[in-house]
Amino acid sequence: MRSHHVPARAAQVAGPLAFAVGYFALSRLGLAFLSDGHVALLWPASGLALGVLVAVPRRAWPRYLIAVLVANLAAQAWARGLDAPAVGLAAVNALEPLLAAWTLQAIASSRTRPTFESTREVAGLVAAATLANAVTAVLGAAVIAAAFGAPFGRAWGQWWLADGLGMLTVAPAAMMLHWERPVRADLRSSAFVAATWVLAAVICWQPVPGLPELLHRSHAMLPLLLWVAVRYGARSVALALAGVSAIATIATAGGSGPFAAGADAGASADALQGFIAVAILSTLFVASVVAERRRAEGELRTIFESAPAGKAVVGADGAIANANRALAQLAGRTRERLCTMAAASLVRAEDRAPLAAAIADVCADRAVTVELEAGLVGVGGVDTTVSIHVVPLDGEQSTRALLHVLDVSERKRFEAELRDLADHDPLTGLLNRRRFEGEVERQLAQARRYERPGAVMLLDVDRFKQINDTYGHGVGDRLIVGVADALRTRLRAADTIARLGGDEFAVLLPEIDCDGVEEVARELVAAVAAHTTCADGRVLPRVTISVGVATFGARTELSREALVVAADVAMYRAKEAGRNGYAIGDERAAADVA
Repeated sequence: MRSHHVPARAAQVAGPLAFAVGYFALSRLGLAFLSDGHVALLWPASGLALGVLVAVPRRAWPRYLIAVLVANLAAQAWARGLDAPAVGLAAVNALEPLLAAWTLQAIASSRTRPTFESTREVAGLVAAATLANAVTAVLGAAVIAAAFGAPFGRAWGQWWLADGLGMLTVAPAAMMLHWERPVRADLRSSAFVAATWVLAAVICWQPVPGLPELLHRSHAMLPLLLWVAVRYGARSVALALAGVSAIATIATAGGSGPFAAGADAGASADALQGFIAVAILSTLFVASVVAERRRAEGELRTIFESAPAGKAVVGADGAIANANRALAQLAGRTRERLCTMAAASLVRAEDRAPLAAAIADVCADRAVTVELEAGLVGVGGVDTTVSIHVVPLDGEQSTRALLHVLDVSERKRFEAELRDLADHDPLTGLLNRRRFEGEVERQLAQARRYERPGAVMLLDVDRFKQINDTYGHGVGDRLIVGVADALRTRLRAADTIARLGGDEFAVLLPEIDCDGVEEVARELVAAVAAHTTCADGRVLPRVTISVGVATFGARTELSREALVVAADVAMYRAKEAGRNGYAIGDERAAADVA
């Protein structure tokens, strides 16, 4: 058991102890460069304390706050002696990171690790440092004013800036160095960070006469820091800022560099702190904005690449600039090959002009979005029905569009099946009653316009109920299918046959005279009577039909309902006459029925 507890206890002591050593060193550095208000030009120890408190769990905060108090008290005693003001300043400096850490976590509304790759995290850090130091600066300025007779307002302002900038300078680097430990250093980013330090040293310590002034007047430092922020992100720019701030502070305190104002220590402090504030805020916010944009671009790229539907970025001329894997698979081509083609070349010849027009309209802002269906031609010449949505692609290049290409061939097949089910009898495959009635209406209109006669037949299987009751519905269904097959073989391609329901069928005969009608009726009766139906290896009993016919003339005024009723009456006459036959009613009989 002890082998498990000893390392944990050692870590609980070693962490705060190492932190105390670092805090003491940074406190000594800050106390070495005091302004005229007895306040440090920059207080980096506060940034280290904030970074560590945010990094460790809250249950460990008391140990680290004690380390802050002891280390600060030791640094104050070393510089000024151990007295009541030293104890008061040490207590204020211990309260400062506590307030800042609590404020930062409250603003961030989470305990996640800050990476400063979002503007919200940078703004949270700025707000936490500003608010916490505004409070503690009141206490610290009161101690300094009482102990050293310094003006309260001047002491408050310098404390607020020195400690706030110390947090903004060191805390981001401390947090990211704690959480982000790369396996190997990025040599390019390290080189640019080192370049910012070298440039700061050249400007501040003036090794070459005239050059530092030229670099300072040309504001060479800020562009280099911004480049590091844009190219290498928050971690690298935080390290660069920490080094530049340290170099500028040491040089200014020694009376060297562009921020030193000779005997006017207050002016030197203002110039230095102003530069550090501008550098920190501009570079951290730029780094966070660039990181957010890169993250958004990465997310969009992932969505684009992994989308199950085909996607392509096209220009106003229809040339494909980028395509995802789904489109390459759908088109049967590699992505590299697609990027050398025009979008219109992927579809059938008759679909190319509409697609090109849609792309041009969207790119020219003449349409917000365009949807069309086309046939996507694969490498083997096989067409795939696709739905193409053309939408504008927002961004710097507004003359581009995004194509969403979705395979709808299965949907089209299901739609065709649904339409077929809506118009056809599922057992026999013949037209159903609804579709047949529509065909009769259309044929009557043709007869009136073009003077074309015709006829409607109703057919009923004789004694079908008895067959159903004797042999079962399965056999009855097979007989119905057999009757449908027999009727099909005796009709013309222009004729229409339908199953109205049960054992009742209907036939529409366009452009036929009375003699032809009678011949067709006779052939249908004979065909059904002679038809043999087999099921499960046995021959089913033969059936017969009774047929009723109603004819209509070239300029008929009959309605569909009257014509069908007349055929039905004629069919029952055929049944009364002994079944297995037909009866014909002319247009006059149909008019009498109507």
